[in-house]
Amino acid sequence: MSSESASPETIRHCAPAARYPAGGGAWLGGLALGAGYGYVSPLWIGAGVTVAGLVVLVAGSMRPHRRVPGAAPAAVTASG
Repeated sequence: MSSESASPETIRHCAPAARYPAGGGAWLGGLALGAGYGYVSPLWIGAGVTVAGLVVLVAGSMRPHRRVPGAAPAAVTASG
């Protein structure tokens, strides 16, 4: 485990991005409940949202990475 911790600035910028998917899933679950699909419907919606997220993750990781012309390569450092 690393002894380094995330800076408060990093955490502050990541918090809004982490909040939106949870709110969207709850909203979709509420729509399903309101439409009368039953109490199991939010579970199916959560599974669908998870699968959609995994598809986006896999598609993004398979995309070739482009280098910006004239940009220096990123420095790789080893911490120990």
